[in-house]
Amino acid sequence: MNEVGAADRRRTVVRRALLAAVLGVAVLYTPLAVNYMWFAFDSGAGRWQDALTAAVNGGDYAYRAGSVDSVRKVDFVDNRWVMLVHTGLGGIALLLMVHQLTPRLRRRSLAAHRWVGRVYFVLMVISMLTALIFLVSAGPAEALIGNAFYLQLWALDFGTLLSGALGLLAIRRRNLLGHQAWMYLNFALMMTAPFLRVVWIFAAPLFPDQVLLDNLGMGSSMLGVIAPGGAAIAMQLSLRSRGGSGEAVWDAVPNVRLGVPLLVALVGGALLVIRYRQVDDVLPGGIFWVPLGAAAVYLAVCVLGAGNSARREDRELQARWRILLWGAATAPLSVLAVDLAAGVLWGAPSGLLAGLMVGIAFPILVSYTLVVHGLAGTAGITSPPRWAVARRTMHSV
Repeated sequence: MNEVGAADRRRTVVRRALLAAVLGVAVLYTPLAVNYMWFAFDSGAGRWQDALTAAVNGGDYAYRAGSVDSVRKVDFVDNRWVMLVHTGLGGIALLLMVHQLTPRLRRRSLAAHRWVGRVYFVLMVISMLTALIFLVSAGPAEALIGNAFYLQLWALDFGTLLSGALGLLAIRRRNLLGHQAWMYLNFALMMTAPFLRVVWIFAAPLFPDQVLLDNLGMGSSMLGVIAPGGAAIAMQLSLRSRGGSGEAVWDAVPNVRLGVPLLVALVGGALLVIRYRQVDDVLPGGIFWVPLGAAAVYLAVCVLGAGNSARREDRELQARWRILLWGAATAPLSVLAVDLAAGVLWGAPSGLLAGLMVGIAFPILVSYTLVVHGLAGTAGITSPPRWAVARRTMHSV
């Protein structure tokens, strides 16, 4: 087997393993989501999610001070119908997502894929709209992570709605590549709910000094990397290069040495650590160091992807990885920018949390959008991206 064939085989194995893990979590989470609000209508109905949390980490961790119940139970009861619709339909949408992401099921019937997609879209939109109603009604929770997490929930909600709308628009314009890319992002954002549960349940033994809300904050601060970064990796593993006339779009991406974005990331990370040292007596360490580690892993994946595609002389894939690499490299600087802005309103600890929960995602999402726009341009769906036109024009002068 030649080097290209071996690389494709490895990529297929990785893609299938990641897909199996994601779908497994979605299937297991669906009944927990559907059951989550039953207690507000029947005092005898237990919450399976909390029962699982208590079984792994004890009842104090699941129910007492520092738990979600301690800051949100009253709000959940006051908004029981809104939350029932949000969690129930959101859980069912995740189950439908399993069908849409499974290649064998998707290929079996294109008509079924379309109808399941329509139902998924309706359920997703209703679930997100009811989440917005709850956010307006309840406001931020009284907790250290309250303001930052509240801001992130708004960002996640609008991001989910927008990515779904862009995915729908793309397929109506017969832009299959754009549709797939935007739906990868939409599904990744929908998976943030089960991801948070996995973190606060199974990270507790690793961080025994942290209460549930601390671990929830740690998971939330990872979402800005895990969600868009995971969607970007899925896009790179799934959407292969096509070559042909579209290569001109990717040739316009500056061929900067990989050391330059790595230097930017190193400087931004060092400044971020200095900033953390000013508030490390207030913030649990996991909330800062774990997402920083996730960002470093995503950065490394982009570097390896760019390097491997360069060795294979795959210009399109290499250009896509390079664009994503710049998003990963500038993420620490984006954290600092949001930190400065949010710190004016909420103070230093909450400002840094807002940067970790929201700011870190911004450049990753921008780079993702640039790649998706480039994919549409190479497929002839849209005019070439402005960055490609500008660079070609500059070279012609």
